Amino acid sequence: MTANKATISQAARQRLMKTWGPECILRCCTDWLSHVMPGMSWGTCKICGKKPEMVSQSWDKYLES
Repeated sequence: MTANKATISQAARQRLMKTWGPECILRCCTDWLSHVMPGMSWGTCKICGKKPEMVSQSWDKYLES
């Protein structure tokens, strides 16, 4: 499953990483581009109702595959 390939500038990605932590992928019934967000937990998916599992991978590596 691949997440939607939204376009975002490198500058915006750097600001997000500075605020929310390293990039990661959250995986359940679909894959979600997200950030590690230390001290915060993820809720449940509104599609399948499960709690996503974190895949430690940068968005670039994920979108390459």
